[in-house]
Amino acid sequence: MTVSKTQNRNKRDIQIFSVILALVLVALWLFGTRNNVAPEEFEAVHSKVAAPKPAPIPQNESQLRETQITYYFNELRFAKNVIEAEMIEAKLYAQMSVAEQPTVNLLLEGAAELEQAEDWPRALQIYQSAQKLEPSFSESFARAGAIAYRLGDKELAKAMTLKALEIEPRHFAAWHGLGTLYEEAGELDKARKAFEKALYHNPNLSDAERAIFRIDSKTKGIGL
Repeated sequence: MTVSKTQNRNKRDIQIFSVILALVLVALWLFGTRNNVAPEEFEAVHSKVAAPKPAPIPQNESQLRETQITYYFNELRFAKNVIEAEMIEAKLYAQMSVAEQPTVNLLLEGAAELEQAEDWPRALQIYQSAQKLEPSFSESFARAGAIAYRLGDKELAKAMTLKALEIEPRHFAAWHGLGTLYEEAGELDKARKAFEKALYHNPNLSDAERAIFRIDSKTKGIGL
């Protein structure tokens, strides 16, 4: 009798263990299935947490400056008034006046001091030296064009200004200078187009607006 009771107890324990094991296996299967077919809300949250963040795009100083220049050009086009335009213009020129090479920046500083002293020939020479060191820097050409105009060398002024615009087509001051050169040469159609370009990139440029009106008064008979 004792052996029989012991055997029955062992069978019962085995049965209980088997049931528990089966329940555990079913639970594991259900858990795995739920993970494979998760609700949309869970997937959305999981993707935000688990998805790797994109690495920031590396930018050097030159690329950052170009980004800022483009930003200010866009802001200038939609400036509400002349005062706002002048503030944006100052920020824009602060970026445009910085060359990539430190040596060129030193030359620009020296040339600017000579301009203030009205030593135009030496300032022009320094800007031309800067052009050789960094041919892709538009401002050294634009400033050289302005000085050449002051010195009365309009051919050189035109060549320098066109080069500046080739490098930076949004340079409204260079477009205005080119328009002035064309107007003085009697090429009014080219002058008007140049002034239009200047006004497009800086709609608050009153000098360009007056120049267009002045040309229209000559070509279309519009009274001043």
